[in-house]
Amino acid sequence: CCSLFTEMLVSKWKEEREERNPLRPDMEFLYCDLASMKSIRQFVQQFRAKNCPLHVLVNNAGVMLVPERQTEDGFEEHFGLNYLGHFLLTNLLLDTLKQSGTHSHSARIVTVSSATHYVGKLHLDDLQSRCSYSPHGAYAQSKLALVLFTYRLQHLLTANGSHVTANVVDPGVVNTELYKHVFWVVKVVKWMTAWLFFKVRIYLFFPIILLPYLYIVNAAVSTELNMFHSVL
Repeated sequence: CCSLFTEMLVSKWKEEREERNPLRPDMEFLYCDLASMKSIRQFVQQFRAKNCPLHVLVNNAGVMLVPERQTEDGFEEHFGLNYLGHFLLTNLLLDTLKQSGTHSHSARIVTVSSATHYVGKLHLDDLQSRCSYSPHGAYAQSKLALVLFTYRLQHLLTANGSHVTANVVDPGVVNTELYKHVFWVVKVVKWMTAWLFFKVRIYLFFPIILLPYLYIVNAAVSTELNMFHSVL
């Protein structure tokens, strides 16, 4: 069943790739489920087998305010997917990133967190929220963990003289299915303001949201940005 689902995802992605960007047939899709430690290890093994350099790693998978449930490895889903999945993926790819970075062009790790981390608390005696589950608390904790991980990783990379930088960003607000589990009041407010703040999903209306990504990924500051350009 999982194999069939994976094949369907890959097939669908290939179709969309050909429609959107027929001039880049060299693009390749590798499946990775960040909620599965096994899937992450399989992905890294497949990637390493290609002997390709890795200049940018963007950690952008995640769930928000989902009902209480666990990953296949038994972790609370916010903590397991949002944090542990990216933690494992980053560590398994770190050697490749170090080999790919140079003095003039450092490799980059870009981790997507959220301003919600400011209200997050690490419950070290109950990281899996088994004693008391709060969707908001679990989400905020996972985003705080990402920020702390990035700060510590950057400290270690600097101390070791590695040509890799670790960056953590807040993407702002983009209209995606990430909001499907928010309270109905928030959904109503979101719908009422969609015409102003949320344009078509593949667009970012405010340049200020996209500019940090352009800088972090490309090491270049854009002075002009057409707000109606697709980000895909």
